[in-house]
Amino acid sequence: MGTTFLELFLSIIGIEESFIDVPKAFVKLEHSVGAKDLENKTGGRIDIYISDQKNHLSIENKVYAGDQVAQIERYCNYKKENNRVVYLTLFGTAPSIESKGQLSEEDDFLLISYKQHIVQWLELCIKESYGTPILRETIKQYQILLKKLTNSMDKSDDKKLKEVMLSHYTEAEFIANNFEKMKIDFANQNRRKIITLLKERLKEKYLITEGNPVTKAYSQIWIKPTELSNKHLYFGFESFSLNNPIDKSYFIGIFNSNGDNLDSIISENFERHNSYWLNIKVIESFHGFIVNNQHPKTLHKLHENEGFKKDFFDNIIKQILDYLEKQTPIIREFYENHSK
Repeated sequence: MGTTFLELFLSIIGIEESFIDVPKAFVKLEHSVGAKDLENKTGGRIDIYISDQKNHLSIENKVYAGDQVAQIERYCNYKKENNRVVYLTLFGTAPSIESKGQLSEEDDFLLISYKQHIVQWLELCIKESYGTPILRETIKQYQILLKKLTNSMDKSDDKKLKEVMLSHYTEAEFIANNFEKMKIDFANQNRRKIITLLKERLKEKYLITEGNPVTKAYSQIWIKPTELSNKHLYFGFESFSLNNPIDKSYFIGIFNSNGDNLDSIISENFERHNSYWLNIKVIESFHGFIVNNQHPKTLHKLHENEGFKKDFFDNIIKQILDYLEKQTPIIREFYENHSK
Protein backbone atom coordinates (compact mmCIF):
# COMPACT_ATOMS: atom_id res chain seq x y z
CA MET A 1 0.00 0.00 0.00
CA GLY A 2 3.03 2.26 -0.23
CA THR A 3 2.71 5.43 1.85
CA THR A 4 -1.10 5.27 2.17
CA PHE A 5 -1.38 3.92 5.71
CA LEU A 6 1.25 6.25 7.12
CA GLU A 7 -0.41 9.27 5.50
CA LEU A 8 -3.75 8.24 7.03
CA PHE A 9 -2.14 7.72 10.43
CA LEU A 10 -0.54 11.17 10.47
CA SER A 11 -3.85 12.71 9.45
CA ILE A 12 -5.80 10.90 12.19
CA ILE A 13 -3.43 11.96 14.98
CA GLY A 14 -3.22 15.54 13.74
CA ILE A 15 0.35 15.73 12.45
CA GLU A 16 0.67 18.10 9.51
CA GLU A 17 1.67 16.49 6.21
CA SER A 18 4.80 18.60 5.90
CA PHE A 19 6.32 17.36 9.18
CA ILE A 20 7.33 13.91 7.86
CA ASP A 21 8.57 13.38 4.30
CA VAL A 22 6.45 10.25 3.93
CA PRO A 23 8.19 8.70 0.88
CA LYS A 24 11.50 8.84 2.79
CA ALA A 25 10.11 7.66 6.11
CA PHE A 26 11.04 4.40 7.83
CA VAL A 27 9.68 2.70 10.95
CA LYS A 28 11.87 1.15 13.64
CA LEU A 29 10.81 -0.72 16.78
CA GLU A 30 12.61 -0.36 20.13
CA HIS A 31 14.78 2.49 18.86
CA SER A 32 17.64 3.15 21.27
CA VAL A 33 18.28 6.78 22.18
CA GLY A 34 21.20 6.08 24.50
CA ALA A 35 21.74 4.82 28.02
CA LYS A 36 19.04 5.82 30.49
CA ASP A 37 20.15 8.91 32.45
CA LEU A 38 17.59 9.95 35.08
CA GLU A 39 19.60 12.95 36.21
CA ASN A 40 19.67 14.58 32.78
CA LYS A 41 16.37 13.00 31.70
CA THR A 42 17.75 11.33 28.57
CA GLY A 43 18.07 7.86 27.04
CA GLY A 44 15.92 4.77 26.76
CA ARG A 45 14.18 2.80 24.00
CA ILE A 46 11.33 4.29 21.97
CA ASP A 47 8.66 1.69 21.18
CA ILE A 48 7.79 2.88 17.65
CA TYR A 49 10.09 5.34 15.89
CA ILE A 50 9.10 6.94 12.57
CA SER A 51 11.74 9.09 10.88
CA ASP A 52 12.61 10.67 7.54
CA GLN A 53 16.18 11.31 8.81
CA LYS A 54 15.30 14.94 9.51
CA ASN A 55 12.08 14.87 11.52
CA HIS A 56 10.98 12.15 13.89
CA LEU A 57 7.85 10.74 15.52
CA SER A 58 8.44 8.85 18.78
CA ILE A 59 5.52 6.68 19.92
CA GLU A 60 5.36 5.28 23.46
CA ASN A 61 2.96 2.33 23.25
CA LYS A 62 1.41 1.70 26.69
CA VAL A 63 -0.85 -1.35 26.87
CA TYR A 64 -1.02 -3.15 30.24
CA ALA A 65 2.24 -1.61 31.42
CA GLY A 66 3.16 1.06 33.96
CA ASP A 67 5.15 4.21 33.29
CA GLN A 68 8.89 4.34 33.75
CA VAL A 69 10.55 7.15 35.66
CA ALA A 70 10.94 10.28 33.49
CA GLN A 71 10.07 8.24 30.39
CA ILE A 72 8.17 10.91 28.46
CA GLU A 73 10.64 13.57 29.62
CA ARG A 74 13.55 11.49 28.31
CA TYR A 75 11.93 10.97 24.91
CA CYS A 76 10.95 14.63 24.61
CA ASN A 77 14.59 15.56 25.21
CA TYR A 78 15.71 13.42 22.28
CA LYS A 79 16.38 15.55 19.17
CA LYS A 80 14.14 18.10 20.80
CA GLU A 81 13.70 20.53 17.90
CA ASN A 82 12.72 17.88 15.35
CA ASN A 83 10.95 15.22 17.39
CA ARG A 84 7.24 14.80 18.20
CA VAL A 85 6.46 12.44 21.10
CA VAL A 86 3.18 10.51 21.07
CA TYR A 87 1.76 8.72 24.13
CA LEU A 88 -0.55 5.90 23.00
CA THR A 89 -2.80 3.99 25.43
CA LEU A 90 -6.00 1.99 25.15
CA PHE A 91 -8.22 4.83 26.40
CA GLY A 92 -6.11 7.99 25.99
CA THR A 93 -4.94 8.07 29.60
CA ALA A 94 -2.33 10.72 30.35
CA PRO A 95 1.14 9.62 31.52
CA SER A 96 1.91 9.83 35.20
CA ILE A 97 3.70 12.75 36.83
CA GLU A 98 6.61 10.35 37.35
CA SER A 99 6.86 9.95 33.58
CA LYS A 100 6.04 13.41 32.22
CA GLY A 101 7.28 15.65 35.05
CA GLN A 102 6.14 19.20 34.32
CA LEU A 103 5.49 18.56 30.62
CA SER A 104 2.04 19.17 29.17
CA GLU A 105 0.08 16.99 26.73
CA GLU A 106 -1.18 20.15 25.09
CA ASP A 107 2.24 21.69 24.43
CA ASP A 108 4.96 19.03 24.72
CA PHE A 109 3.54 15.71 23.47
CA LEU A 110 0.46 14.17 21.85
CA LEU A 111 -2.05 12.00 23.66
CA ILE A 112 -3.82 9.38 21.51
CA SER A 113 -5.82 6.21 22.14
CA TYR A 114 -6.54 2.84 20.57
CA LYS A 115 -10.23 3.35 21.37
CA GLN A 116 -10.51 6.49 19.23
CA HIS A 117 -7.54 7.21 16.99
CA ILE A 118 -6.30 3.72 16.09
CA VAL A 119 -9.78 2.25 15.56
CA GLN A 120 -10.62 5.21 13.28
CA TRP A 121 -7.33 4.82 11.44
CA LEU A 122 -7.96 1.11 10.86
CA GLU A 123 -11.41 1.90 9.49
CA LEU A 124 -9.81 4.13 6.85
CA CYS A 125 -7.16 1.49 6.14
CA ILE A 126 -9.89 -1.12 5.56
CA LYS A 127 -11.53 1.13 2.98
CA GLU A 128 -8.21 1.67 1.20
CA SER A 129 -7.58 -2.11 1.19
CA TYR A 130 -10.76 -2.94 -0.70
CA GLY A 131 -8.84 -4.45 -3.63
CA THR A 132 -6.59 -6.64 -1.45
CA PRO A 133 -8.93 -9.04 0.41
CA ILE A 134 -6.34 -10.79 2.62
CA LEU A 135 -4.92 -7.50 3.86
CA ARG A 136 -8.40 -6.06 4.35
CA GLU A 137 -9.61 -9.03 6.43
CA THR A 138 -6.42 -9.02 8.52
CA ILE A 139 -6.94 -5.36 9.42
CA LYS A 140 -10.59 -6.10 10.24
CA GLN A 141 -9.54 -8.81 12.69
CA TYR A 142 -7.13 -6.39 14.36
CA GLN A 143 -9.86 -3.76 14.58
CA ILE A 144 -12.24 -6.29 16.20
CA LEU A 145 -9.56 -7.16 18.76
CA LEU A 146 -9.08 -3.50 19.66
CA LYS A 147 -12.83 -2.97 20.02
CA LYS A 148 -12.94 -5.87 22.46
CA LEU A 149 -10.00 -4.49 24.44
CA THR A 150 -11.55 -1.03 24.61
CA ASN A 151 -15.16 -2.16 25.09
CA SER A 152 -16.16 -0.34 21.91
CA MET A 153 -19.36 -1.31 20.10
CA ASP A 154 -20.98 -0.22 16.89
CA LYS A 155 -24.66 0.74 16.66
CA SER A 156 -25.85 -2.81 15.97
CA ASP A 157 -24.01 -4.12 19.05
CA ASP A 158 -25.43 -1.30 21.12
CA LYS A 159 -28.96 -2.11 19.93
CA LYS A 160 -28.53 -5.80 20.81
CA LEU A 161 -27.29 -4.91 24.29
CA LYS A 162 -30.31 -2.68 24.92
CA GLU A 163 -32.65 -5.44 23.77
CA VAL A 164 -31.03 -7.91 26.17
CA MET A 165 -31.26 -5.46 29.08
CA LEU A 166 -34.92 -4.70 28.35
CA SER A 167 -35.67 -8.42 28.17
CA HIS A 168 -33.97 -8.91 31.54
CA TYR A 169 -34.75 -5.54 33.07
CA THR A 170 -34.80 -6.62 36.72
CA GLU A 171 -31.48 -8.43 36.41
CA ALA A 172 -29.88 -5.51 34.53
CA GLU A 173 -31.08 -3.07 37.19
CA PHE A 174 -29.70 -5.31 39.94
CA ILE A 175 -26.28 -5.48 38.26
CA ALA A 176 -26.21 -1.72 37.68
CA ASN A 177 -27.09 -0.98 41.31
CA ASN A 178 -24.44 -3.34 42.65
CA PHE A 179 -21.62 -2.74 40.20
CA GLU A 180 -20.06 0.12 42.16
CA LYS A 181 -20.30 -1.87 45.40
CA MET A 182 -18.49 -4.77 43.72
CA LYS A 183 -15.66 -2.47 42.67
CA ILE A 184 -15.36 -1.05 46.19
CA ASP A 185 -15.35 -4.53 47.74
CA PHE A 186 -12.69 -5.75 45.33
CA ALA A 187 -10.44 -2.74 45.94
CA ASN A 188 -10.75 -3.22 49.70
CA GLN A 189 -10.01 -6.94 49.37
CA ASN A 190 -6.86 -6.17 47.41
CA ARG A 191 -5.67 -3.68 49.98
CA ARG A 192 -6.40 -5.96 52.95
CA LYS A 193 -4.61 -8.85 51.21
CA ILE A 194 -1.49 -6.75 50.65
CA ILE A 195 -1.55 -5.45 54.25
CA THR A 196 -1.87 -8.98 55.63
CA LEU A 197 1.04 -10.26 53.54
CA LEU A 198 3.21 -7.27 54.47
CA LYS A 199 2.54 -7.74 58.18
CA GLU A 200 3.47 -11.41 57.88
CA ARG A 201 6.79 -10.56 56.18
CA LEU A 202 7.73 -7.40 58.06
CA LYS A 203 6.60 -8.39 61.58
CA GLU A 204 7.27 -5.52 64.00
CA LYS A 205 9.78 -3.66 61.80
CA TYR A 206 7.14 -1.41 60.22
CA LEU A 207 3.82 0.08 61.23
CA ILE A 208 1.37 -0.72 58.41
CA THR A 209 -2.01 1.01 58.19
CA GLU A 210 -4.79 1.76 55.71
CA GLY A 211 -4.96 5.24 54.23
CA ASN A 212 -7.98 6.97 52.68
CA PRO A 213 -11.09 4.99 51.67
CA VAL A 214 -11.04 3.64 48.11
CA THR A 215 -13.85 6.05 47.19
CA LYS A 216 -11.50 9.03 47.68
CA ALA A 217 -9.28 10.48 44.95
CA TYR A 218 -6.21 8.84 46.49
CA SER A 219 -6.27 5.65 48.54
CA GLN A 220 -3.17 4.00 49.94
CA ILE A 221 -1.31 1.85 52.45
CA TRP A 222 1.04 3.69 54.80
CA ILE A 223 4.25 1.88 55.75
CA LYS A 224 6.30 3.50 58.54
CA PRO A 225 9.61 2.20 59.94
CA THR A 226 8.76 1.54 63.60
CA GLU A 227 11.58 3.62 65.05
CA LEU A 228 10.61 6.56 62.78
CA SER A 229 6.84 6.27 63.02
CA ASN A 230 6.48 9.84 64.32
CA LYS A 231 8.51 11.40 61.48
CA HIS A 232 7.09 13.20 58.46
CA LEU A 233 8.88 11.00 55.90
CA TYR A 234 7.51 7.47 55.45
CA PHE A 235 6.38 5.09 52.70
CA GLY A 236 3.11 5.06 50.80
CA PHE A 237 1.67 2.48 48.41
CA GLU A 238 -0.97 3.84 45.97
CA SER A 239 -3.54 3.89 44.57
CA PHE A 240 -6.50 1.73 45.43
CA SER A 241 -8.87 4.55 44.47
CA LEU A 242 -11.77 3.80 42.14
CA ASN A 243 -10.82 7.08 40.41
CA ASN A 244 -7.43 5.69 39.44
CA PRO A 245 -7.09 5.26 35.62
CA ILE A 246 -7.62 1.61 34.72
CA ASP A 247 -4.24 1.32 32.97
CA LYS A 248 -2.19 2.96 35.73
CA SER A 249 -0.28 0.60 38.01
CA TYR A 250 0.15 0.81 41.74
CA PHE A 251 3.31 2.59 42.86
CA ILE A 252 5.36 2.89 46.04
CA GLY A 253 7.31 5.94 47.16
CA ILE A 254 8.54 8.04 50.05
CA PHE A 255 5.73 10.31 51.20
CA ASN A 256 6.48 13.72 52.65
CA SER A 257 3.54 14.54 54.92
CA ASN A 258 4.99 18.04 55.38
CA GLY A 259 4.33 18.83 51.73
CA ASP A 260 4.94 22.57 51.94
CA ASN A 261 8.50 22.12 53.20
CA LEU A 262 10.02 19.81 50.59
CA ASP A 263 13.04 21.97 49.78
CA SER A 264 14.58 21.26 53.17
CA ILE A 265 14.87 17.51 52.51
CA ILE A 266 16.13 17.44 48.94
CA SER A 267 19.52 15.75 48.66
CA GLU A 268 21.34 13.49 46.26
CA ASN A 269 19.41 10.54 47.74
CA PHE A 270 15.96 11.96 46.98
CA GLU A 271 14.34 12.35 43.58
CA ARG A 272 11.39 14.71 43.71
CA HIS A 273 8.21 13.87 41.79
CA ASN A 274 5.86 16.46 43.27
CA SER A 275 5.32 18.28 46.56
CA TYR A 276 4.53 15.04 48.39
CA TRP A 277 6.29 12.15 46.69
CA LEU A 278 9.95 11.17 46.43
CA ASN A 279 11.79 8.19 44.90
CA ILE A 280 8.71 6.67 43.29
CA LYS A 281 8.77 3.15 41.84
CA VAL A 282 5.91 2.01 39.61
CA ILE A 283 4.94 -1.62 40.24
CA GLU A 284 5.83 -3.58 37.12
CA SER A 285 3.21 -5.50 35.17
CA PHE A 286 2.89 -9.21 35.90
CA HIS A 287 2.83 -11.58 32.90
CA GLY A 288 1.29 -8.79 30.82
CA PHE A 289 -1.37 -7.92 33.43
CA ILE A 290 -1.32 -4.38 34.76
CA VAL A 291 -1.03 -4.36 38.55
CA ASN A 292 -4.03 -2.55 40.00
CA ASN A 293 -7.62 -3.17 41.13
CA GLN A 294 -9.26 -1.44 38.17
CA HIS A 295 -8.30 -3.15 34.93
CA PRO A 296 -10.97 -5.59 33.61
CA LYS A 297 -8.38 -8.06 32.32
CA THR A 298 -6.60 -8.15 35.68
CA LEU A 299 -9.83 -8.42 37.66
CA HIS A 300 -11.10 -11.29 35.55
CA LYS A 301 -7.84 -13.23 35.85
CA LEU A 302 -7.67 -12.76 39.62
CA HIS A 303 -11.25 -13.96 39.94
CA GLU A 304 -10.93 -17.09 37.82
CA ASN A 305 -7.43 -18.36 38.64
CA GLU A 306 -6.34 -18.95 42.25
CA GLY A 307 -2.81 -19.90 41.25
CA PHE A 308 -2.41 -16.67 39.31
CA LYS A 309 -3.91 -14.73 42.24
CA LYS A 310 -1.30 -16.08 44.69
CA ASP A 311 1.59 -15.35 42.30
CA PHE A 312 0.15 -11.92 41.52
CA PHE A 313 0.17 -10.81 45.15
CA ASP A 314 3.50 -12.49 45.89
CA ASN A 315 4.97 -10.45 43.04
CA ILE A 316 3.58 -7.22 44.51
CA ILE A 317 5.01 -8.04 47.94
CA LYS A 318 8.41 -8.87 46.48
CA GLN A 319 8.60 -5.53 44.68
CA ILE A 320 7.55 -3.69 47.86
CA LEU A 321 10.10 -5.52 50.02
CA ASP A 322 12.89 -4.92 47.50
CA TYR A 323 12.00 -1.24 47.49
CA LEU A 324 11.89 -0.97 51.31
CA GLU A 325 15.25 -2.70 51.63
CA LYS A 326 16.87 -0.05 49.40
CA GLN A 327 14.95 3.03 50.54
CA THR A 328 14.61 2.62 54.33
CA PRO A 329 18.36 3.25 54.93
CA ILE A 330 17.99 6.50 52.97
CA ILE A 331 15.29 7.78 55.33
CA ARG A 332 17.26 6.64 58.38
CA GLU A 333 20.40 8.38 57.12
CA PHE A 334 18.46 11.57 56.48
CA TYR A 335 17.13 11.70 60.04
CA GLU A 336 20.53 10.83 61.51
CA ASN A 337 22.10 13.74 59.62
CA HIS A 338 19.11 15.97 60.39
CA SER A 339 19.39 15.35 64.12
CA LYS A 340 23.07 16.30 64.00
